Amino acid sequence: ANDAQGASRATADGMWVALFLGIILQIVLWMISPDLLDALSSDEEVAGLATAYLRGRSWGIPAALVMMVSIGAARGHKDMAAPLVGSAAYGVSLATFDIAFVFGAGAGVDGAGLAASVSQWFGAAALIWWMIKEGEFNLNDLRTLPSIDAAKPYLQMGPSLAVNSIA
Repeated sequence: ANDAQGASRATADGMWVALFLGIILQIVLWMISPDLLDALSSDEEVAGLATAYLRGRSWGIPAALVMMVSIGAARGHKDMAAPLVGSAAYGVSLATFDIAFVFGAGAGVDGAGLAASVSQWFGAAALIWWMIKEGEFNLNDLRTLPSIDAAKPYLQMGPSLAVNSIA
């Protein structure tokens, strides 16, 4: 509706909701991952390694959800470069942190999961930076938490979007 300030405010509201839900999902995944992976694998060693990776990877869930909100906002501005910027930052930082954590620090599977999570935050930061640079988002809008009414549309997402977000 050509309301740049309203769009920026709605993006900030979505980012806050994504951050809060992401933290909740991260905690839940951290807690259930051993039991979940034990149920999925009869090999104790595989389940242990998968648990270590998934727990390390879980720290990136809030950033992944913030990225989803940011990509949606950028698309609303018809900005298709923003997702590319975020993905490129994620990819470059993932390659860098994988080498540093897995090989440099010798952290193995744990390091690979953590490298992916740290990289997710780099991708989200790059995407937000791009949107600020392009005038699509005002960082000051993050100073205020969304009201319950402002958060409701994000909390009432359809089942297919929820599955996508959780995945």
